[in-house]
This record gives sequence, structure tokens and C-alpha cells, in this order.
Amino acid sequence: MGYHTEITDSRWLAKVYFHDDYFMDIIYNTVNNICTVDDSWMENSYAGEFCGVPVQFLSAEELFWCKIYVQNRERFDGADLNHLIVRYGDRLNWNRVWMHLEIHWQLLMAQLLSFQFCYPSKRDLVPHWLMEELLAKAKEQYDLPTPQQTLCLGPLIDQTQYDIDVREWNYKTITMKSI
Repeated sequence: MGYHTEITDSRWLAKVYFHDDYFMDIIYNTVNNICTVDDSWMENSYAGEFCGVPVQFLSAEELFWCKIYVQNRERFDGADLNHLIVRYGDRLNWNRVWMHLEIHWQLLMAQLLSFQFCYPSKRDLVPHWLMEELLAKAKEQYDLPTPQQTLCLGPLIDQTQYDIDVREWNYKTITMKSI
């Protein structure tokens, strides 16, 4: 259609430039390769319109899932997540959020505690069952033996800031393929 396009980062991002000042990101994964776009994203999307064209919009649950991993020096999406909860928390499918994030429940717990700090009068937007589940998991950590492997999961949220841990300090990291 004559628009300029570019693959900004082959791991996850492309851009379409409409005019000098307007562009659209096409996100098909996350840098950490955790939130790969698949058919379930379309199944959970909702119909809308963009510039007069019918489109399917990303569900709030998938948006939440992707943004929770954006925690680096240059960009931190915690406020975006808090705003998502304050605006849509009563309509979020929290079971779906939990399905995506149970494997990295600590990130979800940290975000929900941040939300409670920022919006104490809105804490009821987060289901009680979910906070109970997270608190139980946190307590269980102290009943488990301490891992013997020197593992650093930091690269899942910031590949740059935790590079020294893996490169020089001999920490092991994981990828989603190794889980």
C-alpha cells in the first residue's frame, strides 16, 4: 500500500510508517521469547475499528502478560499495568492472567503490591483468591530447599542489566525453551 515498513528487532518488533509523524508497531513476540503471538491471541481479542478499518484488538489479559516483563532501565511498564488494573480490573479475566503468569508469579505479586500501594482504595479490583494464592506461594518458598544452582532470572526482564551476572559472575539463566 506504499507505506514504509521495517523490522526493528527481528526477535519481536516491526513498524509501519503512515506519515512523517505516525507509525504503528507490529509486535509478534517479546524480547525474552515468552509472549509469542499465536492463535489464542485472536481468539481472545475483541473487534474494533482503527482509522476506519475493522481490526481485532489485543485483549487486556495478553497486554498485561506482555507488559509485566518490561522492567528495564530504559523502560518500565509498571505504571501502564497499574493503569490497566484501575481502568479494567473489574473486567479482567484474572484466571487468564494467572494462567499466563503462574510460572513467574513473583513478578505478578510484585506488580499487584505496587498497584495496592498506588491505589489503596482500588485494591478490591484484584481478586482476593489471587492475592491469597500469591501469598501462599511466597510463604511456600521458605519451606523449600534453597536452589543449589546459581540461577539469575533477571535476563527475562532486562537482558542488558543482568548480562554481567551471566557473562562474568557465572550465573546460569533460562530461556522459555529450557523450561
